[in-house]
Amino acid sequence: MNLNVFWERAEQMLVSDRHCHNPAQIAALLEAAGFPCTGAGAYAVHELLWSTATKESNRVHLFLAITSARADQVAEVGLDRLGALQSSFRRQSLRQPELADYVDTAARSVAMAAFATVIQKKRDLLAFLGSQSIGANSSGIEFQRLEVLSLGEALELVSANRGGILRLRGRIGVGCEYFDRYVSRNWERWSPVLKADFLGMLDQEMPDIDPVEFLDIFQQALIGSDWRDDLAAELVARGSGILDAAARLRWEAALNEFEPVDPEEQAESLGSEAVAA
Repeated sequence: MNLNVFWERAEQMLVSDRHCHNPAQIAALLEAAGFPCTGAGAYAVHELLWSTATKESNRVHLFLAITSARADQVAEVGLDRLGALQSSFRRQSLRQPELADYVDTAARSVAMAAFATVIQKKRDLLAFLGSQSIGANSSGIEFQRLEVLSLGEALELVSANRGGILRLRGRIGVGCEYFDRYVSRNWERWSPVLKADFLGMLDQEMPDIDPVEFLDIFQQALIGSDWRDDLAAELVARGSGILDAAARLRWEAALNEFEPVDPEEQAESLGSEAVAA
């Protein structure tokens, strides 16, 4: 099998009027080049095409890798790699926008299926998303304007990671208000997770997250005394021999955020927001 001949012939088909972008034509091309498209050998072909494709690959390789990609393959490596391959193919196909649109559709389809795989196998959602933009609506998380998982599913997937809920929120470009309202309505479920995260912030286990900013976002923590009492108890448990002066000041500054808040006024305010939602 001469791969150079294969790529050349495949490129000729891509630029021809035959528009090689349907399963039958792809299968015929692969079979003619010596790639099996049915039976046990087909799996190895798809693995080879996907595993060796990079954004520097020629567009035939990119085309075949994207259009034959499986959901589990994308779920494993994440959306950034799929997006890089897709962008490279589009750049190389400026003179064939219809072909680029076809590949975009194929990439979008496999990405949607990959989200389902991430949910099913409880993969790391944040790692899977990479740098890709997401949004939120009243019930779920959106990718490319399509809902891909519910807010509950999303929070379950990220809650095992320290700061995961806040990091997921930071990835939402549009619709943070829906995310915040969902957390507020389900505060009993997520309060223990967020409290543990907050303790980690005060201990500087997550130096990139500011505790005061955290409280500004999740204001439900300021209602009632449970959070403040638990934090005060944690501060006592650490004792003067564990925290240095700077660390103690950080803890005390966070605790002071709870004092000026009137629980009744705060509850009424958050209740009004929930009604407005």
